[in-house]
Amino acid sequence: MEFLQNYSPPKRRPPLTNRMRFKLQLSVSMNIFCTPHLPFHPGIVPAIHLLIMVIHSSILLIEDSPGERELFRLALVQTGLDVTLFAEQDSEEAFHFLNNHSDIPSLILLDWHLGKQRGDEFLKQLRADTRLAAVPVVVFTTSDDTSDLSLAYANGANGYVVKPGTFAELIQCTTDICRYWLNRNRVPHMVGTPC
Repeated sequence: MEFLQNYSPPKRRPPLTNRMRFKLQLSVSMNIFCTPHLPFHPGIVPAIHLLIMVIHSSILLIEDSPGERELFRLALVQTGLDVTLFAEQDSEEAFHFLNNHSDIPSLILLDWHLGKQRGDEFLKQLRADTRLAAVPVVVFTTSDDTSDLSLAYANGANGYVVKPGTFAELIQCTTDICRYWLNRNRVPHMVGTPC
């Protein structure tokens, strides 16, 4: 009886405002997952609270020089951005990675002059694969030759960046690439990634 004397029914939550409905609709239109153990708002989705699932950004760097791969890794760390970096030394290993990895990278950075082949051959093969065709590819190279630039775009490159000459410039360049290609750009398999 003592329990009943101190008992008070739970307070009812206030009704949803239009702004709250908009936020809920926005979160439902993004990638979501359901967690039945969390509280819910009556009348929205009974016994289920929806949360936005954040898709983690990742870069696949295809670079044949171990030193260049390490410099890029260090520059990426210096940006302070939360990005996973995968690195492969040639296009054959890159395709092996892409075909055996369930998650598609958010961006591919491609060195144009790889040991076994040029970047245009990689681009042709990538663009022919329907699962990978929409992945943005930015050529990241020391070559500023206009014929390489033209060939890259003709074969489906989304961007062409000449590697900077100093480490400080590399950090800024890496930041710029990541902010645009990972935060602003949208591709079909990444709809719902937050800005």
